[in-house]
Amino acid sequence: MSPSVRALSTSATASGVARSTLRGPTHYPIIGALPFFTGNGGPTRLASVFKNLYSYGNVAEMTVFGRKLVSVFDPSEFMKVHRAAGPTPTGGTGDLWMFHKYFSDPAVHAKWGAMPMAFSDDEKWRRPRHALQREIFGQDAAASYLPRINAVVDAALPEIPAWAPSGGE
Repeated sequence: MSPSVRALSTSATASGVARSTLRGPTHYPIIGALPFFTGNGGPTRLASVFKNLYSYGNVAEMTVFGRKLVSVFDPSEFMKVHRAAGPTPTGGTGDLWMFHKYFSDPAVHAKWGAMPMAFSDDEKWRRPRHALQREIFGQDAAASYLPRINAVVDAALPEIPAWAPSGGE
């Protein structure tokens, strides 16, 4: 289990919501929350899906593709999870079992080779990515574009109160 998942698997989050009492859409046997997911836009309208999931609270869960997905909408809770993940946070693609199954097939492996970097975690993800993108991940590079990022954030902050009620769509 990744550190970021472990952070939410504790008995309670910092906001006082017990992990076992997280709210979310109805979970049906076998199909999980598929009716909620597709009924709110599915994969082509994820903003709508998550806007409606937010109605269940700052930390909400739903089951998709047989996996429990916990969405953290509270920025302070999200930062705790993000920091707990360390230098190689777990992404959503690592949990997509169908890609792992596909790339574990000997015929697929013979044709395409190992699992693509995008579907891997930890050092398998970090090492080639950092080698290919030193100019993005290096401290000097980050220091050079950080002022521009800060300028965008400073310009966006006054707009957030007006934007929040709309759900960002």
